[in-house]
Parts: sequence; structure tokens; C-alpha cells
Amino acid sequence: MSQRSNCFKVHPDHEPGPCCNCGQEDISKRYVHLIHKKSENPGFCNFIKENYKISDLSCICRKCELKFKRIFAGTSEDIQGPSLSKKKCTIEKNISNEKASCFYISFQNVTRQQITPLLLTQTVQMTCFTVYLKQELNFEAELNISEKMYCCSYCYNSFNLFCRSEAGEEAKYQTPQYLIECLNKLTCIDPVDVCADNIDTVTLHHIIEFVVKSFLDDKPLLLPVVYEKYMNLLKTNINTFKCTISSNEQLKLLNHNLKWLLRMLKVKLGKVCYTLFQREKDGCLIYRNGADLLSSLHTMTVNFTVH
Repeated sequence: MSQRSNCFKVHPDHEPGPCCNCGQEDISKRYVHLIHKKSENPGFCNFIKENYKISDLSCICRKCELKFKRIFAGTSEDIQGPSLSKKKCTIEKNISNEKASCFYISFQNVTRQQITPLLLTQTVQMTCFTVYLKQELNFEAELNISEKMYCCSYCYNSFNLFCRSEAGEEAKYQTPQYLIECLNKLTCIDPVDVCADNIDTVTLHHIIEFVVKSFLDDKPLLLPVVYEKYMNLLKTNINTFKCTISSNEQLKLLNHNLKWLLRMLKVKLGKVCYTLFQREKDGCLIYRNGADLLSSLHTMTVNFTVH
């Protein structure tokens, strides 16, 4: 064995490498060993040993070492603010369940100084975080999402995995902020550019605003009612923008139909918009993702009884 290799002092009885994680040979024959990292970073070494079953004397290539460091850190340092290190992890602070505790509680050998909490800033992100606490960690108490929320890098990674799951996606679609984002994504048409060719698009945007407002108020809608509003609003917009409609046939084309309106709502709102079909003559109920269906049906019944 070449004495230039740092493996010579660690395991002189066998050759350097390959990497115990990726199985690749390092051309320089120089590998990292946890036994040399114990004193300077015991938390990192324990994390690798417990999660990857790597021994103190195993050879680790530089590429895998960097990979392990990124996983351990959770995220790059440019996202982390230096002032956040003194903050307490929201999970550790609010949950007493040992399985749901923060990283530095679960791994006793990691000191608090080695964990830099991350700040949850976006409102959608914070709303999903509260869903994550309730669904995944059985944390029932209400959190004030208007306040800044912090979590350590390990908890943040676990939360990101949840966000990419089907349950996490559903949680995102049910937030009021996501509904507002759908509105913000609509392409606005300058009033001076409105004409007979795009007046139906302008009207559709107004209808989407109406639907989103109803969803934010937890009000379901009947598709025929929404379509009737569309047709009335189309006539109003034609007069307001002084659009020239050459024939009844052109007006009929601009009116489209129920199926077109439903399709456009699904295109613009995606999984926010749920539907319930009954017999064709009874129409279609439109309600928000996450809404209580029985409550929605009751609301519709009450509204029609009153009117």
C-alpha cells in the first residue's frame, strides 16, 4: 500500500477504497474516515453511522462526504441567516412527543450550536407547515402563523419531503393563498386592447374572480348560476368596452356553453376546484378543495329556500 494514502494509518492491512457508500474507486486513493472526524464534529459522525451504517474505519470518497454534509446541514448556508441560530425550532418548542421532537432532541450527541434554524417565510409554506404538524406529527394546538416560525434543518428537510408528497400537495391547494396566487397568474388585458375577439377572455377573468371570492368565503356554486352570470357580464362588458358584434352568431360563439366554462375553471384553478355532478338537468355543484361537502350542500339548499 502506498504510504501517500491516508488509509495507511487507518487500515494498513488492506488496500484503500473503494468508497463504502458509492462503491467507486478514488483515483488519488485518498479517502475520508469517520475516526478522524469524531473529535471535531461528533454530531456529523453519529448521523452518518446511524443512518448509513458506516463504521469509523470505512473509506468514504470526497464526493460522498460532501453529499453527507449537505444532507446533514439540510440546506446551503446562503439560505440560513446568522441571526437565526439563537431561535428555537417550532417543532421542538411545541411538540412533546419524542418521535416528533426536533433533530437535536432525537440525536442527543448533536449540540444546539450545530443546528441553524431556518425561517419559514411564505404564507403558503407556513400554512402547509401547520397541516404537516397536525397530519404527520399529531400536533393539535393552533399555531399563530402571523408570527415568524423557525425549524431546524432536519425538521425542514422532513417538512419538504411532506410538501412533495400527495398529502402536501393537497394541503397547498386548500390554502387561501394558493387561490390568490391563481388570480395573480391571470394575464391581464389592457382596457385599450379589449375588443370583440377577446371580450370573452376578459369576462372569464371576472368570473374567475367571482368564483375565487366565493371559495374564500367557503360558498359553493352551481355551474348554471355561474354560467348565467357569465352571459350577463358578457353583455355588460360588450357595452362598456363598446365592442362591435356583427351578428347573433358571433354573440353565440362568445357565449360558449356550460362545458366550456367548467373546462376553463378547471384549467385556471386546477385542483382547487372540485365538482359534483347530478342528473344533467340538475346541473353541477362547484366547491373548493378541502370544503365540507355536506356543509356545501346544506348551504346551497338554504340559499335556494330563501330565494
